[in-house]
Amino acid sequence: MIEQGSIESLSGVLAVVRPKSSAACFGCMKQRCKAGRELIQAENPLGLSLAIGQVVETEFPAASARAQAALALGPPVLSFIAGYLLAGLAAAPSDPFRAFCGAAALFATALIVYRIRRRFPPKNLQRIIGIISEPGQGTATR
Repeated sequence: MIEQGSIESLSGVLAVVRPKSSAACFGCMKQRCKAGRELIQAENPLGLSLAIGQVVETEFPAASARAQAALALGPPVLSFIAGYLLAGLAAAPSDPFRAFCGAAALFATALIVYRIRRRFPPKNLQRIIGIISEPGQGTATR
């Protein structure tokens, strides 16, 4: 997802960016971000010459998003399989019972993963991919 924002401060290769409201903000559940109080850290892998007040484009790398999706969905799916197979070891298991045990394991693991991710959010950084305008200008300098 590509977002625009203005640079608030610079520290080496990291920049603190205040995101502008975008179409993605409409469906976002993060209330602090929607209210404009959330600042994000973004790295500058392209070596662009940045200055405070510039409007820049940032993106969240697709590889990081795929890795996060795998970490969020992988354990519940694996726990479903494990619950289904372990329920088969019970005396006279039926298919509905095995499916119930798999689904219970899936939902329990999903809840645990949700709680862990909520308490310890991933530290993946966004990256700056372009400069939209210089401080005090309205032209694009991509």
